[in-house]
Amino acid sequence: MTAAGFVTAIREITPDESKFTKLPEGFAQIYLDELFIGNKSIHTNVEPENAIIDLMSNYDVSKLTIMIFSFNRSDELKDTELFIFLDGERLFRLQFIKRPGR
Repeated sequence: MTAAGFVTAIREITPDESKFTKLPEGFAQIYLDELFIGNKSIHTNVEPENAIIDLMSNYDVSKLTIMIFSFNRSDELKDTELFIFLDGERLFRLQFIKRPGR
């Protein structure tokens, strides 16, 4: 999946705030904030196979939370020859294996 495809998918499943009328005040905004992905004003060209780097470089994912994973800041992204590491405020590091050609 590409970064743009991921962003589109998250935006498509994000419910409208009107769906939260029967829940406590403020709940909708908290929930929707965790699904927010914004566009950055400056675009960085990234190789298509580096979707995580593309996502963090070209989209504002500072609020995005999926289960226990947060994408905090692009400067927490470490790219090596074999892995991409996300260091966050959690107790562990999330790593992605790079597989060129996939």
